[in-house]
Amino acid sequence: MIVRPKLEIIAQKNNYFAINRLANTAIPFPEAQSIYSLDRELSGVVLLAKDKETRSILRNVFGSNRAMFSFTLVAKTISTLADEIVCDLPIAQHCQRDFMVISNRTGKKSSTKFRKLEVTKYYTTWSAETYFLRRHQIRLHAHEMGIPIFGEDTYDQIPVPFLSDFKRHIKLNRKGTPSSLYPSPCIHLSKIDFPWEDKNVIIQASLAEKWDAMLKIIKKWN
Repeated sequence: MIVRPKLEIIAQKNNYFAINRLANTAIPFPEAQSIYSLDRELSGVVLLAKDKETRSILRNVFGSNRAMFSFTLVAKTISTLADEIVCDLPIAQHCQRDFMVISNRTGKKSSTKFRKLEVTKYYTTWSAETYFLRRHQIRLHAHEMGIPIFGEDTYDQIPVPFLSDFKRHIKLNRKGTPSSLYPSPCIHLSKIDFPWEDKNVIIQASLAEKWDAMLKIIKKWN
């Protein structure tokens, strides 16, 4: 379901600006031009140009491996996984269905570096970095490397935890069922890092309140 976004502008310049978009929301600027495509299911930094010339320049920067995308994600803890994992598998659109696949024949080059940030008994927080972002890249590469991201329902079936998983007596939602602790895959574009006018620009987006609340609940009741 697409909801009306709560707008948070996190960077503002003469020719571009950035927002911290919530998951499952549309960009509320029809006149603005997006520089890259962030999966609608994900939250985080969305960079937009204010004019066509800026859009062309920035798209060239982001399309030529000169910009870094840094994600934060939460996954179920798997103790056998290494602290750092690199996935270089090429990604292609499925010929008939609306998802991506690994293909050495038709896939486009892509690379993601995963690194553990925090490990608990129940969940692990990871960073994921890439110089060029393709559709569903973080989700698919995490799946291929055995990283079970909470909320991933396309490449895995890993539900976001429910409060009922930790606490017996809870209030149900309007549908009479318990609510999940986070409404989408737990992947957030935390930071972009790119060159602009002889400077290095870093734009960061804080995690949603629901994200922090989810981790606090898990820590408290785990």
